[in-house]
Amino acid sequence: MPTTSCQLILGSASPRRRELMVWSWLPFKVVVSDVEETSQETDPLKYVMDLAEQKALDVYGKVKGELDFPVVMGCDTIVVFQDRALEKPKTTVEARSMLETLSGSAHEVLTAVSIVSPAGSRSFYDRTFVRFEDLSSDLLELYLKTGESMDKA
Repeated sequence: MPTTSCQLILGSASPRRRELMVWSWLPFKVVVSDVEETSQETDPLKYVMDLAEQKALDVYGKVKGELDFPVVMGCDTIVVFQDRALEKPKTTVEARSMLETLSGSAHEVLTAVSIVSPAGSRSFYDRTFVRFEDLSSDLLELYLKTGESMDKA
C-alpha cells in the first residue's frame, strides 16, 4: 500500500500563530503569504473568511510542486465594532484611536482558518465577544508604549 508524506504549512508571519502551532506538537513549517490584506467583501465574516482563504491559496500555490502532500493553513483575525471590521493599526496614533473607540464597550473578534491540500479545502471561523472596561488614559499610554498593539487585531 503506497504511503503519502504530509507536510503541514502555516501560511502566516504571525508570531502568535506560530506559538500556537508549537503548542500543538505537530511538525510544521512556516511559509509567509504575499497576499495584500484586501477583500471586496463588506460583510465582516465574509471579509475575514476571504482573507484566510486568499492566504492559504497563495501559500499552497508556492509549495504544491515542492511537496508530496502539502496541507496549508491560512488564517486571519479582525475586530468587529458596530458591524464593521476595524483595520489592524499601523501606527501608535491608529492604535490609540482604536482602543479609545473600544474602551467601555463590547465588540467581536472573528478568526477564520482556511485549510488547502491536494484533497480539497475547508474553512471555518470562531467568534469571540469581548467587553472592554473603560481604559484610563494612563493605562492606555502604558499599553501603547509596550508596542503590543501594533499590526494586530
